[in-house]
Amino acid sequence: MTKAPYKVRRAGWVAGARVAKGDTVWLTPAEAKYEPAAMIAPVPAKTRPGRKAPVKAAEVAS
Repeated sequence: MTKAPYKVRRAGWVAGARVAKGDTVWLTPAEAKYEPAAMIAPVPAKTRPGRKAPVKAAEVAS
């Protein structure tokens, strides 16, 4: 199982460690199931914006 970051909702013991409210801990989903912690949403990697196509001038009909 892969560990993910979780934010602790209240001070106390989480997975055998003493933590304060708001601390970030790394837990597996199985460990986090019974702990007072909420998963931190993953931040998507910033991608470089694509190039815009050049604007074509409208052909002027005579």
